[in-house]
Amino acid sequence: MARKAASASQSPHGYMGSVSMGSSTTGHPPPSVATPGSVSGLAPSPQMGVDTIPLLDDESHLTLNMVDLELLHNFVTSTCFTISQNPELRTLWRVEVPRLAFHHDFVMRAILAVSAAHMAHWKPDKADFYISRAIAHHKIGLRGPTMILPHVNKDNCSPLYIFSALTAILSLAMPRKPDDILFVGSEGVAEWLFLLRGISSIVDSSRDWLVSGSIGAMVHRVNIPGLDPQLQSQLHDPASVDSNGNGSSSHTATPAMSAAAGGAEHARPPEDDHLQELRRFVERDLGGGGDTERLQIYTNAMDELAKSYTHVYNLAPTDCNLRSIFSWACQVSNEYLTLLSQHQPHALLIFAHYSILLHRLDSFWWVKGWGTHLITRIYHLIEPVYRQWVRWPIEEIGWVPR
Repeated sequence: MARKAASASQSPHGYMGSVSMGSSTTGHPPPSVATPGSVSGLAPSPQMGVDTIPLLDDESHLTLNMVDLELLHNFVTSTCFTISQNPELRTLWRVEVPRLAFHHDFVMRAILAVSAAHMAHWKPDKADFYISRAIAHHKIGLRGPTMILPHVNKDNCSPLYIFSALTAILSLAMPRKPDDILFVGSEGVAEWLFLLRGISSIVDSSRDWLVSGSIGAMVHRVNIPGLDPQLQSQLHDPASVDSNGNGSSSHTATPAMSAAAGGAEHARPPEDDHLQELRRFVERDLGGGGDTERLQIYTNAMDELAKSYTHVYNLAPTDCNLRSIFSWACQVSNEYLTLLSQHQPHALLIFAHYSILLHRLDSFWWVKGWGTHLITRIYHLIEPVYRQWVRWPIEEIGWVPR
């Protein structure tokens, strides 16, 4: 029978399909692998590379996509360890999430997209190739959640949750533009944030399904008001918390929950004083003008920001703050995001205080530099009269105005 050469997407390694499978973090040489000649009946000449192994006519469907295999390998051997510092969650990302992806194409696309962005980060000479791959995979993957959002059930709520988390990571990992302020752009609110907010609101109502599923530990480990209605009610209803600071649920009480019941004073984050100063300034600056509607929008945004600070403060050192930080983006109103996209000064001041939370995750490759980028952008967007109100974020981030 006639034979034809195997084909695959052009890899950044200079030849078709064959890729390095070395360490994803150190760049060490790849381990030895079986030679093409070890495959019975398909022994090529010594000059024939892996990419030219011939396939029979009826074997064309067995063509390997080496680039995507490289991305999957990178995710399970490297990227999965960079999403959380908690060993239990790292295992979930390494084992359960890929297993879930084999049943849900859009999750696999999101995995490959984040892995491609990771590869671009530590292989800058091939960054353009991997970034284009990340964009392509995520664009295709978006179609899945779009189709199933109206039909959320026990089987697809976990994949939706994972897709939203990977989308959040990817949004931070992609190359930044000079005028980028993350959540909004020149055309308004970022499309990925619209999706994330939509998925978040639906997943909120599916919490019981999530907890009982294969990724339930992700939901159990970090309880965030807004993402956890049960904890939300405990924080706002001291009667639901007993004398030991424990709520009606089985979750261990956090200092924040104890504080809601009149307990531990140390539960109040040290940043609260700065947030209160900002609140008083915004109320004073807008209250006299009678713009009560806009003032309420900003007050609500600052309330949500205070919750995020409280929960970041109460997390264990090994817990990733991804949910607590992005819960703010999911909970603030559309009206606030509109004001932010218009570069309204008070919206920018609140966002400057949010940028500190991102900066505290600077050890993660996919967050690194965002805090500095945002405070730089905000500083130059606001008028000099407002700059004293970003002094604390500037000090926390360690940026020097230029």
